[in-house]
Amino acid sequence: MDLQATTAAIWDAQQRGDHALAAWRGKLTLEQGCQIQLALLERHVAAGQRQAGWKIGLTSKAIQQQFGFDEPLFGFLLERGALASPAELEAATLIDPRCESELCVTMAQPLQGPGVTRAQARAAIASAAPAIELVEIRVPEPIDWPL
Repeated sequence: MDLQATTAAIWDAQQRGDHALAAWRGKLTLEQGCQIQLALLERHVAAGQRQAGWKIGLTSKAIQQQFGFDEPLFGFLLERGALASPAELEAATLIDPRCESELCVTMAQPLQGPGVTRAQARAAIASAAPAIELVEIRVPEPIDWPL
């Protein structure tokens, strides 16, 4: 599979508002998906966006089983998506919005594994605070997991 061409096709589709391309469902390995996600992040940065952090989802076994996954998911967060409190949004501009309570951890220093100890992880954290995630459901339901 040509990962550059796949990344370009996914990028172009996302720019048009299509975030659930059926053409690649079930056709990418985990490694390919991660490479494409990082390549998409590079495109956002090249377009002037700044990365704010990382998002980890489906962290409990129960929710992984509910959605048909064997492990947590991860993705990048861009600064344009971070809103300071109090914030106002127009509901009509959001795509089927949902709300989730989250824990926002700000790192003081990077961690690199494997082999990171619990003590090293604690020492690398600058702060932790409650956050609210506004989730836009961009995949038509019923969701055909895994994507």
